[in-house]
Amino acid sequence: MNFSIEIEIHNSTKIEIDKFTISTKKVNFLFGESGIGKTLISKSLLGLLPDEKFNITINGENYSEYLSNLGVREMISKSFYVFQEPSVHLSPVEKIEEQLEKGKIINSPETDLILKNLFHEKSKKEIDDILSIYPKPFRPSGGEKQRILNTMAFMAIDNLSFSNAWNTLFVFDEPTGHLDTMMRNRLLDEIFRLFVKDKPTILFITHDYSIIGYLTKRFAKLNEFIEYSEIYRNNGKLKQRDFNPDKYLSWIKTEKPFKGKSAEKFFVLKSGVKVFGRKIEFFKDNLYKEKTDLVLREGEIIYLKAPSGAGKTTVAKVILGIIKAEFLIKIDEIELNLKTPFEFYIKNIYGKKITMAFQHADEALNPELKVKEVFESIPNFDKEKIKSEFEVVFSHPFEKFSERKIKNLSGGEKQKINLLRALFLNAKLTILDEPLYGMDLDGVKSVIKLLRKKIDEGQAFIIISHNEDIFCRIIERKIFLKSKLK
Repeated sequence: MNFSIEIEIHNSTKIEIDKFTISTKKVNFLFGESGIGKTLISKSLLGLLPDEKFNITINGENYSEYLSNLGVREMISKSFYVFQEPSVHLSPVEKIEEQLEKGKIINSPETDLILKNLFHEKSKKEIDDILSIYPKPFRPSGGEKQRILNTMAFMAIDNLSFSNAWNTLFVFDEPTGHLDTMMRNRLLDEIFRLFVKDKPTILFITHDYSIIGYLTKRFAKLNEFIEYSEIYRNNGKLKQRDFNPDKYLSWIKTEKPFKGKSAEKFFVLKSGVKVFGRKIEFFKDNLYKEKTDLVLREGEIIYLKAPSGAGKTTVAKVILGIIKAEFLIKIDEIELNLKTPFEFYIKNIYGKKITMAFQHADEALNPELKVKEVFESIPNFDKEKIKSEFEVVFSHPFEKFSERKIKNLSGGEKQKINLLRALFLNAKLTILDEPLYGMDLDGVKSVIKLLRKKIDEGQAFIIISHNEDIFCRIIERKIFLKSKLK
């Protein structure tokens, strides 16, 4: 499948890619930073963009002409799109099991197996309880919704005939964003289990380059059916290029563990945080045999590990005083607990002792501000230092880039700004929640380079991330989190 695509967003930007290729009867992994246009391109092919918001031309035809093409109409009728945000696809007025019935197309003996494989940690009763839910914003969880939507896609794949595979397309748009590494790998296993039966055409959109490590080990025998490509910007236009997996694999092999300063501990969070009716404990091992406190020294970095939903981000918010809990923290000469007033955090903790960069930059940055205004709001603003470190993670000169508004940046660019702002505060402890989210491989490399610099300067970090392939290699000290009912 080859397409030439122009997408103009009314009163905004224009996306243009001269040649976008999807190899038929293969699993196509499409990389690129968040917000660059991967989703818009894929949605346009299946008629999922509204005419009133976009001007779209595909292969020289306007959108209505393209969509009226008999071959395109047949492709759309035999295709399935797994949305990045599963709530978009799930109706709040129908039980999940009712929506799965619609997704079956015909009765499938595979359905129970698919659900069992994707929800392997749950009993049949727990799965049935999920299926009986009317979807709400926070119920089921994001990861559960994502797995339900993937199940719908797998049922469609299992029940379609692929004798004309050139005009079928299954798109998985960032389908692992809410999944931990183990769940991600199970999803990949299920994709390839169904793929080998009839060889449907699959487009898997992701910015998680660490997925390559698992694919090359687990599916080496299917290498001829796997394509890797990457979307990037070139002189204002988008380009697609082949991506050699060795580019990632050779880089990760050369990355050495972080080596910080060996100093006295300055931060202790006692194990046994009580929050939301649960007790969260810390362990030195993934078998949960050796309990420990969460302790940090200057220039030390810790990788906080646990399955999705176990409470990693909750612990981070407890440390920041955002969530009320029963806990005990000692940081330098200060003791923090449930009774510590929020005003104390604002006056004595935030930006001085502790800071955090949350996963979603859109929730942390004012879209109307210019880049330079984000940094000018930092206490003790030092333009030369910011300019120097900015250019470590961006390929653009600071002076020119600083005039751009946040709302006009890509997702990967916003995340870099979000991280830089947190790092420039020079707090003794910085918590980074999914710091590589939305970045291309060059962005990943540059952020890790800057982290090494900050650790050498004595800053300490807690990392929360599903990028296990990367962080397990470069962070030696890991703390395992376990949550249980009180």
